[in-house]
Amino acid sequence: MLFLLYIPAIVLLGLITSHEDMKKGIIRNKLVLFAIIYSFFVLIIIRPDIEYISSFFMNSFFATIAAILFWLVNLWSAGDAKLFIAYVFLIPLNSYVYGYDNLFPAMAVLVNTFLPLFVFYFLKTFSKITWQQLIKTLKFSFDKKKLSNLFISFFAISWPLYFLSSMNNIFSNLFLAVIVIFLILSLLEFLLPGKQIKWFIVISLIRLLIDRSILKQEFWVMFSIFFISYLILRYFVLFLSFSAFTKDINIEELKPGMMLAQKVVKKGKGFVLQDAFITNLFEGLKKQKNSILAPKVLNKGDITFIKKSHSDNKIKKHQIKVQEFVSFALFLFMGVILTLFFRGNIVVFILETFL
Repeated sequence: MLFLLYIPAIVLLGLITSHEDMKKGIIRNKLVLFAIIYSFFVLIIIRPDIEYISSFFMNSFFATIAAILFWLVNLWSAGDAKLFIAYVFLIPLNSYVYGYDNLFPAMAVLVNTFLPLFVFYFLKTFSKITWQQLIKTLKFSFDKKKLSNLFISFFAISWPLYFLSSMNNIFSNLFLAVIVIFLILSLLEFLLPGKQIKWFIVISLIRLLIDRSILKQEFWVMFSIFFISYLILRYFVLFLSFSAFTKDINIEELKPGMMLAQKVVKKGKGFVLQDAFITNLFEGLKKQKNSILAPKVLNKGDITFIKKSHSDNKIKKHQIKVQEFVSFALFLFMGVILTLFFRGNIVVFILETFL
């Protein structure tokens, strides 16, 4: 009954927003508002019990927190954040079966959205990358100092997370586990810039002294799998993706709606353009010294500033990097369809069905 009432609104919202996002790069607030109002209308009609209403609003609350967080760290736009919230209001709770989380069932939608998106980026990146870019990325990713600091940080942070995973089994999903570790390390590096490595060294030394699990071969096998996966995601794949999904265009060709892939930084009396490759998801929350314009969707005012600075010879370069457009609304719609079809987290469904 719930499914039949919600599915027309989900399909209609998905088709319209995917089309408009691909054609115009916009997600209309009216559509999001309509979806949320329709959801409340259905609730009034079916009159669910208190337990369902409590779970529904708890799920919506955590979905809103996740949507805002992902927007703040530039994982998606404000429009995509609102669209995700709208979908969460429209998806019946009984659609979440595999990988069900009591507090945040809609986590399945995020997994089902970002996993295909990751595969798409991964395949497209390697189809476009050159040998020169690949060699440059390997040198950047496997720098000795970076590797040693990352190993210590990973060894330290994985200790408390090991005990956490024993309670909720979060690390049974390699993809989700690597994303969680990425978020935690990014947050610590953001809050304690340049200082966190000292704490990680202390924690690592304590772990070496009292943690008996590190004496087992199985520990180092699993640790290696997680560490290498994390390293590949954070530096190798993200750096390659930046190279593959950005392009240089003449400054005079800039148009509103384009996504800037470089920072405009003040230097002396002029400005320089710096690649905005992100290895920390929380970099966007911190105002960087001398940064005049951060990576963002450009409006007319931004473009006027860049063009004027260029014509006044304050920006020496004639070209600027912008990101190639990928419709996130389409992937979000696909994630919702996957959630409905597989009745929850697609990874958990595959593991429980075939393994």
